[in-house]
Amino acid sequence: MLVPLGIPLLWLVAPAFTGKEPVFSFAAPVALALGLSGLGLGIGFAHGWTLGTRVRAVIALILVGYFTGAFLYFMKKEWAEALRKHVGPGRLEWKETFEPEDKGFSVKLPGKVRPRDESALPGWELKTYRFVYADQGGKHAKGVFTLAYDVAHGTPPADLAGPKLGDDDWFEKAKAAVVAGCDGDLKGVRPVTARKGNHPGREYAIVLADGATNRIVRVYRIGPRAVYLAVEGAFVPDDADYVRAFFESFVVSE
Repeated sequence: MLVPLGIPLLWLVAPAFTGKEPVFSFAAPVALALGLSGLGLGIGFAHGWTLGTRVRAVIALILVGYFTGAFLYFMKKEWAEALRKHVGPGRLEWKETFEPEDKGFSVKLPGKVRPRDESALPGWELKTYRFVYADQGGKHAKGVFTLAYDVAHGTPPADLAGPKLGDDDWFEKAKAAVVAGCDGDLKGVRPVTARKGNHPGREYAIVLADGATNRIVRVYRIGPRAVYLAVEGAFVPDDADYVRAFFESFVVSE
């Protein structure tokens, strides 16, 4: 059954008429069309169905498929984020505590981090670690609920070292590094403060180039040290429990 293949074709020409780019990649209509084609073949070979029943079932399948394709095309990112807030990875256990060698701070994660070769911020000498949570149907595999948690700490570039540079200027440099460290657009900035010591920080909301992946970043200035925390995933809202719990577990040691 080839009729569902019209869905990805419509996705290709729709931007010229609607002026809107879809949130999802082109893989979404292709997967939908292939799935509908497979179901249509199944209906065609269904044992014991009359011809009229098969025709009605195929027509209903096509209508549902095209409606789904249109819904996905016109779906707003805010809708997906609202859904993702409540339909997330389930209840995470924050059983692992990360601390640097000098135990200058701590933060809790759902699992053990692994070191990364590159610094989280270009030009900054940060030791970077990542934990990836990937859950799909209760089985650990790469899926729609994949989340990446990053922790990094170290020293900023020489022109940011020392107390002479004010916090506003310091965080402007940090913002530039955050944006340079990903292929995406900055959507929001807000001030935050670390627990204990009132160390200043900023939270940056980034949408990556695919239009679907959000990266929420926090950068703290703790004396001569910089601390970087980030959560990344598809349509991850900044107020989701699995984002807030990570950020709020960050504590600076006195």
